[in-house]
Amino acid sequence: MDEESNCFFSMVNCRLREVNLAMNGFDNEGAFAVADIIKKNITLLKIDVSYNRIGTPGAQVIAKALENNDSLKILKIGNNPLGVEGAKMLLKAVHAENSLITELDLSCVEVDKEFRELQKEFKAIKEVNIKHGIVIGDYEIKIKERLGKFPVPAEELTGSNAMNSIKQYCEENNIKLADALSNIDKNKDNKVTLLEFMDTIKNVGIVLTDGQRDSLLFALEEISPSDQLDYSFLKK
Repeated sequence: MDEESNCFFSMVNCRLREVNLAMNGFDNEGAFAVADIIKKNITLLKIDVSYNRIGTPGAQVIAKALENNDSLKILKIGNNPLGVEGAKMLLKAVHAENSLITELDLSCVEVDKEFRELQKEFKAIKEVNIKHGIVIGDYEIKIKERLGKFPVPAEELTGSNAMNSIKQYCEENNIKLADALSNIDKNKDNKVTLLEFMDTIKNVGIVLTDGQRDSLLFALEEISPSDQLDYSFLKK
Protein backbone atom coordinates (compact mmCIF):
# COMPACT_ATOMS: atom_id res chain seq x y z
CA MET A 1 0.00 0.00 0.00
CA ASP A 2 1.49 3.34 -1.00
CA GLU A 3 1.61 6.46 1.15
CA GLU A 4 -1.26 8.10 -0.71
CA SER A 5 -3.56 5.11 -0.12
CA ASN A 6 -2.53 4.97 3.52
CA CYS A 7 -3.41 8.63 4.01
CA PHE A 8 -6.72 8.15 2.23
CA PHE A 9 -7.83 5.32 4.49
CA SER A 10 -6.64 7.17 7.58
CA MET A 11 -8.85 10.13 6.67
CA VAL A 12 -12.05 8.29 5.81
CA ASN A 13 -11.92 5.15 7.91
CA CYS A 14 -14.28 6.57 10.55
CA ARG A 15 -17.11 6.18 8.02
CA LEU A 16 -16.23 2.78 6.53
CA ARG A 17 -18.17 -0.39 7.27
CA GLU A 18 -16.42 -2.75 4.86
CA VAL A 19 -12.93 -2.64 3.34
CA ASN A 20 -11.68 -5.04 0.65
CA LEU A 21 -7.92 -4.88 0.18
CA ALA A 22 -7.45 -8.45 -1.09
CA MET A 23 -4.74 -9.17 -3.68
CA ASN A 24 -2.85 -5.89 -3.30
CA GLY A 25 0.47 -7.53 -2.41
CA PHE A 26 1.40 -4.88 0.14
CA ASP A 27 3.46 -7.24 2.33
CA ASN A 28 4.30 -6.61 6.00
CA GLU A 29 4.79 -2.89 5.40
CA GLY A 30 1.17 -2.53 4.35
CA ALA A 31 0.08 -4.47 7.43
CA PHE A 32 0.96 -1.41 9.52
CA ALA A 33 -1.53 0.64 7.53
CA VAL A 34 -4.15 -2.08 8.01
CA ALA A 35 -3.46 -2.08 11.75
CA ASP A 36 -3.91 1.69 11.78
CA ILE A 37 -7.31 1.35 10.10
CA ILE A 38 -8.38 -1.24 12.67
CA LYS A 39 -7.17 0.83 15.62
CA LYS A 40 -8.78 4.11 14.55
CA ASN A 41 -12.04 2.86 13.07
CA ILE A 42 -15.25 2.92 15.07
CA THR A 43 -17.70 1.63 12.45
CA LEU A 44 -15.74 -0.97 10.46
CA LEU A 45 -17.48 -4.35 10.49
CA LYS A 46 -15.52 -6.32 7.89
CA ILE A 47 -12.03 -6.16 6.40
CA ASP A 48 -10.49 -8.46 3.78
CA VAL A 49 -6.70 -8.51 3.41
CA SER A 50 -6.36 -11.96 1.80
CA TYR A 51 -3.52 -12.65 -0.66
CA ASN A 52 -1.22 -9.83 0.41
CA ARG A 53 2.03 -11.61 1.32
CA ILE A 54 1.55 -10.69 4.98
CA GLY A 55 3.99 -12.64 7.15
CA THR A 56 4.34 -13.21 10.87
CA PRO A 57 5.50 -9.61 11.61
CA GLY A 58 2.43 -8.26 9.82
CA ALA A 59 0.17 -10.67 11.69
CA GLN A 60 1.66 -9.44 14.95
CA VAL A 61 0.87 -5.76 14.36
CA ILE A 62 -2.66 -6.57 13.15
CA ALA A 63 -3.25 -8.80 16.16
CA LYS A 64 -2.09 -6.01 18.45
CA ALA A 65 -4.51 -3.57 16.79
CA LEU A 66 -7.37 -6.02 17.24
CA GLU A 67 -6.91 -5.99 21.01
CA ASN A 68 -8.30 -2.46 21.16
CA ASN A 69 -11.02 -2.79 18.53
CA ASP A 70 -14.60 -3.28 19.68
CA SER A 71 -16.45 -2.97 16.36
CA LEU A 72 -14.92 -5.35 13.79
CA LYS A 73 -16.88 -8.56 13.26
CA ILE A 74 -15.24 -10.25 10.25
CA LEU A 75 -11.51 -10.49 9.48
CA LYS A 76 -10.44 -12.24 6.28
CA ILE A 77 -6.67 -12.65 6.29
CA GLY A 78 -6.23 -16.03 4.65
CA ASN A 79 -3.83 -17.01 1.85
CA ASN A 80 -1.01 -15.09 3.49
CA PRO A 81 2.26 -16.62 4.79
CA LEU A 82 1.36 -15.72 8.39
CA GLY A 83 3.14 -18.71 9.88
CA VAL A 84 1.81 -20.81 12.75
CA GLU A 85 2.88 -18.19 15.29
CA GLY A 86 1.10 -15.43 13.39
CA ALA A 87 -2.04 -17.55 13.26
CA LYS A 88 -1.92 -18.06 17.02
CA MET A 89 -1.45 -14.33 17.65
CA LEU A 90 -4.59 -13.59 15.65
CA LEU A 91 -6.50 -16.39 17.36
CA LYS A 92 -5.71 -14.93 20.78
CA ALA A 93 -6.57 -11.40 19.64
CA VAL A 94 -10.06 -12.27 18.36
CA HIS A 95 -10.82 -13.94 21.69
CA ALA A 96 -9.87 -10.86 23.71
CA GLU A 97 -12.56 -9.73 26.12
CA ASN A 98 -13.63 -6.65 24.15
CA SER A 99 -13.42 -8.25 20.69
CA LEU A 100 -16.68 -8.61 18.75
CA ILE A 101 -15.22 -10.71 15.95
CA THR A 102 -17.44 -13.62 14.97
CA GLU A 103 -15.54 -14.79 11.89
CA LEU A 104 -11.79 -15.22 11.37
CA ASP A 105 -10.81 -16.46 7.91
CA LEU A 106 -7.32 -17.97 7.82
CA SER A 107 -7.91 -19.97 4.64
CA CYS A 108 -4.82 -21.90 3.52
CA VAL A 109 -2.85 -20.73 6.56
CA GLU A 110 -1.14 -23.70 8.16
CA VAL A 111 -1.66 -24.12 11.91
CA ASP A 112 -0.27 -26.54 14.46
CA LYS A 113 -1.75 -28.72 17.17
CA GLU A 114 -1.21 -26.00 19.77
CA PHE A 115 -3.45 -23.72 17.70
CA ARG A 116 -6.19 -26.36 17.72
CA GLU A 117 -5.87 -26.82 21.47
CA LEU A 118 -6.13 -23.06 22.02
CA GLN A 119 -9.14 -22.98 19.71
CA LYS A 120 -10.88 -25.62 21.82
CA GLU A 121 -9.97 -23.78 25.02
CA PHE A 122 -11.22 -20.42 23.73
CA LYS A 123 -14.47 -21.95 22.48
CA ALA A 124 -15.70 -22.05 26.06
CA ILE A 125 -15.10 -18.31 26.33
CA LYS A 126 -16.39 -17.08 22.99
CA GLU A 127 -17.75 -18.71 19.83
CA VAL A 128 -15.83 -17.56 16.76
CA ASN A 129 -16.20 -19.16 13.32
CA ILE A 130 -12.63 -19.92 12.26
CA LYS A 131 -11.48 -21.24 8.90
CA HIS A 132 -7.85 -22.33 8.57
CA GLY A 133 -5.54 -24.52 6.53
CA ILE A 134 -4.08 -27.90 7.31
CA VAL A 135 -2.74 -28.82 10.73
CA ILE A 136 1.01 -29.36 10.63
CA GLY A 137 1.99 -32.80 11.78
CA ASP A 138 -1.24 -34.36 10.58
CA TYR A 139 -2.76 -34.17 7.09
CA GLU A 140 0.08 -32.06 5.69
CA ILE A 141 2.64 -34.79 6.23
CA LYS A 142 0.51 -37.36 4.42
CA ILE A 143 0.01 -34.99 1.47
CA LYS A 144 3.72 -34.20 1.21
CA GLU A 145 4.64 -37.88 1.36
CA ARG A 146 2.18 -38.63 -1.43
CA LEU A 147 2.87 -35.70 -3.73
CA GLY A 148 5.86 -33.67 -2.70
CA LYS A 149 6.07 -29.98 -3.49
CA PHE A 150 5.25 -28.37 -6.81
CA PRO A 151 8.45 -28.90 -8.85
CA VAL A 152 8.77 -25.51 -10.55
CA PRO A 153 10.92 -23.03 -8.57
CA ALA A 154 9.25 -19.72 -7.72
CA GLU A 155 11.68 -17.72 -9.85
CA GLU A 156 10.83 -19.79 -12.93
CA LEU A 157 7.04 -19.43 -12.72
CA THR A 158 5.76 -17.06 -15.41
CA GLY A 159 2.48 -16.31 -17.10
CA SER A 160 3.53 -18.40 -20.08
CA ASN A 161 4.51 -21.59 -18.25
CA ALA A 162 2.20 -21.55 -15.22
CA MET A 163 -0.75 -23.22 -16.94
CA ASN A 164 1.31 -25.99 -18.53
CA SER A 165 3.16 -26.61 -15.26
CA ILE A 166 -0.09 -26.95 -13.33
CA LYS A 167 -1.63 -29.27 -15.94
CA GLN A 168 1.44 -31.48 -16.14
CA TYR A 169 1.71 -31.72 -12.36
CA CYS A 170 -1.96 -32.67 -12.02
CA GLU A 171 -1.66 -35.34 -14.71
CA GLU A 172 1.47 -36.87 -13.16
CA ASN A 173 -0.12 -37.01 -9.71
CA ASN A 174 -3.66 -37.92 -10.82
CA ILE A 175 -5.15 -34.74 -9.34
CA LYS A 176 -8.62 -33.90 -10.66
CA LEU A 177 -8.26 -30.13 -10.45
CA ALA A 178 -10.72 -29.50 -13.30
CA ASP A 179 -13.42 -31.48 -11.49
CA ALA A 180 -12.84 -29.52 -8.28
CA LEU A 181 -13.08 -26.24 -10.17
CA SER A 182 -16.25 -27.34 -11.94
CA ASN A 183 -17.87 -27.85 -8.55
CA ILE A 184 -17.44 -24.16 -7.69
CA ASP A 185 -18.07 -22.83 -11.20
CA LYS A 186 -21.49 -21.27 -10.64
CA ASN A 187 -22.00 -20.13 -14.25
CA LYS A 188 -20.60 -23.34 -15.76
CA ASP A 189 -18.56 -21.31 -18.23
CA ASN A 190 -15.16 -22.81 -17.33
CA LYS A 191 -14.19 -19.64 -15.45
CA VAL A 192 -13.44 -18.96 -11.78
CA THR A 193 -11.86 -16.05 -9.94
CA LEU A 194 -8.16 -16.11 -9.15
CA LEU A 195 -8.96 -16.40 -5.44
CA GLU A 196 -11.18 -19.42 -6.09
CA PHE A 197 -8.47 -21.00 -8.25
CA MET A 198 -5.76 -20.54 -5.60
CA ASP A 199 -8.03 -21.90 -2.87
CA THR A 200 -8.86 -24.96 -4.96
CA ILE A 201 -5.20 -25.68 -5.66
CA LYS A 202 -4.61 -25.86 -1.94
CA ASN A 203 -7.73 -27.93 -1.29
CA VAL A 204 -6.81 -30.65 -3.79
CA GLY A 205 -3.39 -31.10 -2.21
CA ILE A 206 -0.97 -29.16 -4.43
CA VAL A 207 1.70 -28.08 -1.96
CA LEU A 208 3.30 -24.74 -2.79
CA THR A 209 5.98 -22.83 -0.96
CA ASP A 210 5.17 -19.22 -0.04
CA GLY A 211 7.36 -18.06 -2.92
CA GLN A 212 5.70 -20.40 -5.42
CA ARG A 213 2.23 -19.32 -4.29
CA ASP A 214 3.07 -15.63 -4.70
CA SER A 215 4.78 -16.19 -8.05
CA LEU A 216 1.92 -18.30 -9.35
CA LEU A 217 -0.62 -15.67 -8.34
CA PHE A 218 1.33 -12.92 -10.09
CA ALA A 219 1.74 -15.12 -13.18
CA LEU A 220 -2.00 -15.78 -13.32
CA GLU A 221 -2.73 -12.08 -12.87
CA GLU A 222 -0.68 -11.42 -16.02
CA ILE A 223 -2.86 -13.67 -18.14
CA SER A 224 -6.15 -12.95 -16.34
CA PRO A 225 -6.39 -9.17 -15.93
CA SER A 226 -10.18 -9.42 -15.56
CA ASP A 227 -9.81 -11.68 -12.48
CA GLN A 228 -11.64 -14.45 -14.37
CA LEU A 229 -9.42 -17.44 -15.08
CA ASP A 230 -10.39 -19.83 -17.89
CA TYR A 231 -9.54 -23.34 -16.62
CA SER A 232 -10.70 -25.20 -19.74
CA PHE A 233 -7.03 -25.97 -20.51
CA LEU A 234 -7.18 -28.58 -17.73
CA LYS A 235 -9.83 -30.54 -19.62
CA LYS A 236 -7.87 -30.93 -22.85
